[in-house]
Amino acid sequence: MEISTASLNGNAIWGLTETWSSSIRLDDSAAFYAQSNDRNSGTGGLPTDGVLRTINETPYQLATGGDPATAYDGNDCIWLHSNSKSVTMDLQTIGVYQNIYVLATAGGPGSPNYAKFNVTLNYTDGTTGSTTYKLYDWYDLTDVQGVEKYYPVMRRESTGSYTGKMDSSYGPILQSATIQADSSKLLKSITFNLLGKNEDTNTNGLYCGIFAVTGATPAGVPTAPVATAATKNEGDTSGAFNANWNEVEGATGYRLDVATDRKFTSILSDYNNKNVENVTSVEVSGNDIHPDTTYYYRVRAVNENGQSLSSNRISTDLPLWLKNALADTDYANVEYDAETNKITFKQDVELKGTLVLPTEDATTIELGGNDITAPKGKPAVSAGNGTNVELIISNSGGEGNGGITGNGTDENGTVYTATVTYNERVFSTQKQIEPISKNRVDSVNYENSNIYTATDVVKGAPSTSVVNLYKETAKSLMTAEEKANYESTEVATD
Repeated sequence: MEISTASLNGNAIWGLTETWSSSIRLDDSAAFYAQSNDRNSGTGGLPTDGVLRTINETPYQLATGGDPATAYDGNDCIWLHSNSKSVTMDLQTIGVYQNIYVLATAGGPGSPNYAKFNVTLNYTDGTTGSTTYKLYDWYDLTDVQGVEKYYPVMRRESTGSYTGKMDSSYGPILQSATIQADSSKLLKSITFNLLGKNEDTNTNGLYCGIFAVTGATPAGVPTAPVATAATKNEGDTSGAFNANWNEVEGATGYRLDVATDRKFTSILSDYNNKNVENVTSVEVSGNDIHPDTTYYYRVRAVNENGQSLSSNRISTDLPLWLKNALADTDYANVEYDAETNKITFKQDVELKGTLVLPTEDATTIELGGNDITAPKGKPAVSAGNGTNVELIISNSGGEGNGGITGNGTDENGTVYTATVTYNERVFSTQKQIEPISKNRVDSVNYENSNIYTATDVVKGAPSTSVVNLYKETAKSLMTAEEKANYESTEVATD
């Protein structure tokens, strides 16, 4: 289960490089901590890689941020308290689940030390399922049906002292709750609600932290189908298309989703978990289907045990944000993979407009040895006003060097003449890929390439991380003059 981290609003795990502050706390001045922060060689801390398994083998992926060097720094949990009693977490991959597992803990004054905790499952058909249980304080070992205690953790005080015994006779603990889902419906989001002890709005100083969520599919379901390319009937101008997939052994039927976005947050009402019987091709048509519109589909196999995981995603055309950057004659020179959100250039292309990356997503640009020229006076790639944008630029295969080249100046006189190339040494400070802000980006990676960049090839942070990634290699290959210029350049971190 892939979840959106946009809902993370609390910092209750002391990260590897964090300095103690009042924002890093679960109870008074204490927090959980990463293993590498433990003075006892890693004993008792939460795993640095964020992968945690309970005694019953329920797997969780904690929000470490993906970089062990800065594990858990920043927001790492959903924090519910008197001023924030409800938070909804969106699923990046909407799907069918038998159970949802929630890893959380709570605290508060008085006895008994528990919060009434409500988990509401929100399905794509508009229905919901609700479960409420007692979420006890991280030092209260009271048993709750359907809730497993996770002991191998300790807490660290702001003073540097450690408390906890890491066994079933003491605390602190995390609590893993099993929430039953409706496996006939598509789950799109989960809402967490903090209630008072009497299930009212008076929380009386109670609080809780949700650290991870995991989904489990029903046992004995078929394997996921493999969706194949869409086809259209010759001469049909209505926008209708045929969704296709490979047959799955043991399947007695299939369910089809069609959406207007890659993440299936906007599923068409007529194709929301649609039962299409035991076939491997279905015509998608109707009032919601229009010409010159890109649709996405995926399919699940069904048997007596339930539905499989969803297939790979297929798009019926290039996405609009990509088409807007291309001349009509270049549509055939670009391939798009809806499953990975990857663009592959098959030959040199001069962009008509800026590639404005989709928000809350990771995009890969594969140059394939081809040269991409930015539109005149504009950047080649931009995050626009998006949030949580991730960009990977790769240059594997192909016979050419491959690169992204600027083209002229804008109306403000900003120069876009830099050349970003691959497989050869180029040092550039001009603006070419912009604006990707530190507050709106997860990471920028350059694969199979030697890019040595200062401030503005990727404007602002994470230029810092990009420079740090390649700095030592870059400096070792620079001439003395280049090295002097590099070291005198201030890296932007807006």
